[in-house]
Amino acid sequence: MMFETRRWNLPLRTWPTLLLVLATTAAAVESVAPVAAPQTLGTFPACETSAVRWLACAPGADHRCAIVGDNELLGKDEVPAGQPRTNLFGFEQTPDGLLAKQQPMTLVLANAKKIDDIEAIEALDGTLLVFGSHSRKSFKRQCEIDKDRLAFAVLERSGSTLKGTVVLTPPDQWSTMLSDGGCREQLITVASADPAHAMADQICQTIAAAHAAATQTEQDCSRAFNIEGVVALPDTNGVPRVWVGLRSPLVGAKAVLLRLHDLTALRFDAVALVDLGGSGVRDLAYARDALWLLGGPMGDAQTPGTLWRVTASELTNGASPAATRVTSVDPLPPFSEGLTIDDASGEMLVVVDGELGTGTCTTPAQQLRRT
Repeated sequence: MMFETRRWNLPLRTWPTLLLVLATTAAAVESVAPVAAPQTLGTFPACETSAVRWLACAPGADHRCAIVGDNELLGKDEVPAGQPRTNLFGFEQTPDGLLAKQQPMTLVLANAKKIDDIEAIEALDGTLLVFGSHSRKSFKRQCEIDKDRLAFAVLERSGSTLKGTVVLTPPDQWSTMLSDGGCREQLITVASADPAHAMADQICQTIAAAHAAATQTEQDCSRAFNIEGVVALPDTNGVPRVWVGLRSPLVGAKAVLLRLHDLTALRFDAVALVDLGGSGVRDLAYARDALWLLGGPMGDAQTPGTLWRVTASELTNGASPAATRVTSVDPLPPFSEGLTIDDASGEMLVVVDGELGTGTCTTPAQQLRRT
């Protein structure tokens, strides 16, 4: 499979893993009709898909491709014979409109062995940004900080191979960064004279409190710092800047958006809050001058997902832009976790987390297509 990344501004997850392809536009999205029954998408080990992006196939190709991230990475002895150990998969859109021809992507990292719990993918200036969630292990596993999740990768692609480096945060440093003082000094650096400083301070207080309480109860564990969305948005000068969305914690029942300072460290220089009806961010996408937000609960719950839209230009440092809920796509299945929209056609994909078994998908991946 040959396909290439596109710049941010070009045509660009119990339920079965579900891929909803909804042909729509930013203006017409409210009139989207109910989707049809799901079809199978791919095979083991692509089971717990949690991130997706439309990507261009080879130049001149008459069909589209997509890259899908999985939040589970098999152990070395669990990988099917002849396949690389990976949690990134490529798919092609076949003439009947369905995604098929699953291909595992070989991941070659210069400074790390792996990146775990992939929850967000974005294409930026010919590269792919792949984010680990930076979240903790489950409460059953003592809600421990997981060093393999404290990473995001900047990758170049050649065919089915992804090469690049990983921005790693050591666990001890990460724990310091999540403290109240560490957050202000190392994680979110908004100047005291900046009007957005009060919001940044409120966010840091919430992050620090969630970090301190994380190991107390299962609910507290689910409220700790967790990145599940990434998107490149144009700033006032038209320059693409990378924003991440947090599944947790919420600040005053609002979801947190943070702008990455650069690609050398997990450090943020701008903040925003958005009301998603009490949901956190499960993914972000940019298309047709709008920021699209996939909402879901902080914890793992059988709560339907929601889709929201914000005018992209309204997302500035310190802002609380109004979000419009796209009710016409309700109800999105529980555990909806990945979102991508093709800027040219308006086709939307929502990926819903499935279930990984031993040597198989307990619930196989599925996809839905609407023309």
